[in-house]
Amino acid sequence: MARILMATIGSLGDLHPFLAIGRELRAMGHEVTVATSDKHGPRIEEAGMKFAEIPPKFPEESEQKRVIERFMDPRHGPDRVMGELIVPSAEATARAVEPLVRDSDLVVLHPFVLSAAYFAEKSGKPWVALPYAPMMFVTLEEPPVTHDIRRPERLKWIGNWPLSWIMRLALKFNGRQWQVFRKIRAEIGLPPEPGHPFFDHYLKKADLVIACFSRSLGKPLAEWPKRTVQTGFAFFDRNDAVHGKPVDAALESFLAAGTPPVVITLGSTGVYTAGEFYPQAWEAARRVGRRAVLLVGPEVETIQARITDPDCLVLNYAPHATIFPRGCINVHHGGLNTTGQALRAGMPQLVVPMSHDQFDNSVRVERAGCGLWLPKADFDADRAEPLLRRLIESPTFREHAAEAARVVASEPGAKLAAEAIDELARQKPGQSPGFSGSNGSVA
Repeated sequence: MARILMATIGSLGDLHPFLAIGRELRAMGHEVTVATSDKHGPRIEEAGMKFAEIPPKFPEESEQKRVIERFMDPRHGPDRVMGELIVPSAEATARAVEPLVRDSDLVVLHPFVLSAAYFAEKSGKPWVALPYAPMMFVTLEEPPVTHDIRRPERLKWIGNWPLSWIMRLALKFNGRQWQVFRKIRAEIGLPPEPGHPFFDHYLKKADLVIACFSRSLGKPLAEWPKRTVQTGFAFFDRNDAVHGKPVDAALESFLAAGTPPVVITLGSTGVYTAGEFYPQAWEAARRVGRRAVLLVGPEVETIQARITDPDCLVLNYAPHATIFPRGCINVHHGGLNTTGQALRAGMPQLVVPMSHDQFDNSVRVERAGCGLWLPKADFDADRAEPLLRRLIESPTFREHAAEAARVVASEPGAKLAAEAIDELARQKPGQSPGFSGSNGSVA
């Protein structure tokens, strides 16, 4: 069996698909090493995989709130992640990942660890791209939604050629932040590659691209790279014994004591920038006559002291796979994995995007008829109340959400992704990459 290196940098949303796929690869007999930042080590080892630490390190606990506030800024967050986290550590990341690639047979990587693809290319080893959100494909058919461009489809009136020119200009500007990868490529003796290191190399030069999201969020498009396999979401379900406490009897008692609640969460990073979000969200739920469960992270004791109504349960954390199906509406930040869990649960959603791909995911939920969205910067009880009321009173949202759940349930997810990687690992040198699996969508 193959020695497979999976390399990623980021939050739990960037880690969990790798763990889900890695678990399936281990079941097939492959040896799996996950290379990522220091904080995720216990989680990886608990899942039965080898852990290899690579830069950058997570900020110290005392610095987390300040750093995450900068990284989750609606307009500047993505640039700050690149400029303040990925770029300064890129060369150190490359040095750390080089021996790991050398000792592996195949590499599966997040775009922030692009240097691993270069080392794989130099040594003639296959590598797999795992773009974790639909917007990362950047197509004319579905232009990405951002904080500043929330209705890009309205630009289509100008025609494909001008729109293509505008998008390429935007990518060229964005590519300035990726210059460090061009430098790394030159330093290891590889010829220069034209275009954007991410959009023109990571996506288009990989031996296999895994679109790890559901057709209910985004269907295959002609503009996707060749050898793209759409698998559905790669869910990593577990009680979280590392981050927070496992589900206890208090949650079960609360759920059993009344009507299904509104479930409200900002994921693993948004909780550090919550501000007044949770009290305002509870007030909106209260106004529409619903109970609520709030998943608030490290500020749990503070918010518990502020919200004492017995119809509102405030917790640090609960597994989304456990709690989402038992709510009546899921209010969340629009991170891809949380969105996937909400789609799988089959309940209407109110998505509250903050930054990054969350705006694009929010619009896709709305397009699918599964929910509505309201930017977190605009969120308060007065604005959220009528949206919650619409989600409760209109049966259409629940019907579309149930249909999306059926689609998600039909998709193999991590299993199909692992099968595609397994087939690539078994190919002989020089053999043309391809995937013969019968499930999923192949572009």
